[in-house]
Amino acid sequence: MATRPKRKSPGETAAERREAATFLAALKRHGQVQKSDGPLKPGVTHVLKPAAAKGKSKQLVRKRFSAI
Repeated sequence: MATRPKRKSPGETAAERREAATFLAALKRHGQVQKSDGPLKPGVTHVLKPAAAKGKSKQLVRKRFSAI
């Protein structure tokens, strides 16, 4: 028996957007985000990639882990 998705639309809810914004702010506060896709600086774990399509938000991509 197949399960159905609970939501019909693929859009984010307001709570999911707030959670994503809080997570990004925490990463920035701790110096774990880099804006360009060049060589990673020490302590950086995530890269912010520019929007692929017009109207889309930037994409946060984890590149490595950190043992803090």
